[in-house]
Amino acid sequence: MSLLLAAAAAAEKITLLEYAWLAFGAVVMAFAATRIFAPGGAQVEVERFGRAEAIAAFVVGAYYGLQGFLGFTYDGPPLKMTVQALVITVIFTGVIFLIVVGSVNGNGHGLRILFGLDRDRYLLIFALGLLFAFCSWPLVGAASLLTQKLASDPKELQPLVDFFLAANGTERLFICLSAAIVAPIAEEVFFRGIIYGVAKRYGGMAAAMVFNAALFAFVHGSVPALGGLFVLALCLTLAYEFTGSILAPIALHMAFNSASLVRMALYGAS
Repeated sequence: MSLLLAAAAAAEKITLLEYAWLAFGAVVMAFAATRIFAPGGAQVEVERFGRAEAIAAFVVGAYYGLQGFLGFTYDGPPLKMTVQALVITVIFTGVIFLIVVGSVNGNGHGLRILFGLDRDRYLLIFALGLLFAFCSWPLVGAASLLTQKLASDPKELQPLVDFFLAANGTERLFICLSAAIVAPIAEEVFFRGIIYGVAKRYGGMAAAMVFNAALFAFVHGSVPALGGLFVLALCLTLAYEFTGSILAPIALHMAFNSASLVRMALYGAS
């Protein structure tokens, strides 16, 4: 994910159109937040989250938290990213995904109800996810740019961009599939579906949103990406609460990652 934020916040000049886009995104997100926090506005039901889901949330949080901790504490030379390492990561994440998803059942109600997939109007929910993606892009970009300017090493994201740009056609295809399909599905089920659901069940919606966003930013282990990832996670959670279906943040995440990859392919690190 940090790979994608490098492209999202690469521009040094902001045009009037981009300012308008930023303002529009802020207004839409503020409207969604106002509606969600109004009585009866939140759509994510968490009463069915129990012990199995809490254990799954702990396992997933520990798994990703360890990655974040290693990323922040590593003090050696820059690690060279390879497609082989990405393949191993995707396979291992897939195994964790199957184990975790297989262990939760919403106290016997099943995954469709637990994650709001029993709701009708799938196309509308997916379209709302795309709208949230359009609105979140300038907000995430602005937050990423600000964090990079404040970071001690704003060039930290550059090797991640170079990794994508140096890949051949087949390697790029795998990177795109993992970033635009595998990662959005797995991360949304993990972070919004399970971790956020458990946090909201036992800590309330506002605290759960902040905790979930902070954890999502931390686990990527990159200081320059912290601000953008935090804002992105908030937007993903707003999309989830606004629709009540995990499909909306998955659509947002897919669109955001895909647009970031397209930007990198067209403009590189500039």
